[in-house]
Amino acid sequence: MWKWGLVILSALALSGCANVQLKLSTVRSASTLTDLQYQQVLNNLAMYCQDPTALPWHVNLQNGAVQVADAGSLGTIAQTDLSHAFTWSPYFTGTRSIVTQWSTIPVTDDTTLRLLRLAYQIAISYRAERDLDPDLAIDLAHTLKNQTATNADISLDTNLFDSLVDKYKSEDNKDLRKLADEFETARDSILSANDRDFLAPIDRTKYIFKTALAREVTRQVDDVRGQYRDIPTGWFGWGKKRDVPRNACFVGHYGNCYTWVCPEHRSELAEFTLTVLNLASVVKATQVIAAPSGVAFSPGSARAR
Repeated sequence: MWKWGLVILSALALSGCANVQLKLSTVRSASTLTDLQYQQVLNNLAMYCQDPTALPWHVNLQNGAVQVADAGSLGTIAQTDLSHAFTWSPYFTGTRSIVTQWSTIPVTDDTTLRLLRLAYQIAISYRAERDLDPDLAIDLAHTLKNQTATNADISLDTNLFDSLVDKYKSEDNKDLRKLADEFETARDSILSANDRDFLAPIDRTKYIFKTALAREVTRQVDDVRGQYRDIPTGWFGWGKKRDVPRNACFVGHYGNCYTWVCPEHRSELAEFTLTVLNLASVVKATQVIAAPSGVAFSPGSARAR
């Protein structure tokens, strides 16, 4: 009888340990997130030390999962000897599987890759100018324009003149129609986000002001430009594997080229990694929504008929 009690206690202990193991595995998995971010940054830096014009790689870590599964079997083994005496021996076997995973999304947008390339080039002191190329700035601005949510403040500037023009032109009053023509002229003097060079300062001989959307996108582009001005340099070493110092706390490599960071430069690595993560998420991934096919039926519409 005591054997069965021991088996049952073992099974209960194993099920209780699963919760503890799940907590430990979750904490350990979460603690690897920073190391993964540091690793891809240092590996990219090693690649740029060999080829400053290379194309960077980056993956965004989205979701993590930790699974702890226990499986066990309980039974008895019957044995007999020559005297035909039977003995019963209970047994319990258990297995545990632990699975940890991260879901990743690789960066493939060309504008984002060019933003990251510029950041790495500045970090290795390949680029002395800490600013966006004009063409890259324009491409980024028009990309941000399409993903900027329109609110009441942003839509006010663009819709106000349109509504006034449409309203006054339909009136029989001659003065109102004349006012509509003036509003239409004023509308054409507004620099909108649809103009290619709306990032440039306003030419007062052509335009009165920028629309709210144009000002918002300009602000976002200026924020990106500010990040390049704050990128630190000279905080990591690079060379062959034999050159890596013993006190290096983080090491990356690309081929035979190694990069490393010593303890006194942990803060610079953290700041540069935050900059890379920010630049990698400036351009949002396009979401495709699939609409259901077929004929839609609603009882309410049927009653309306």
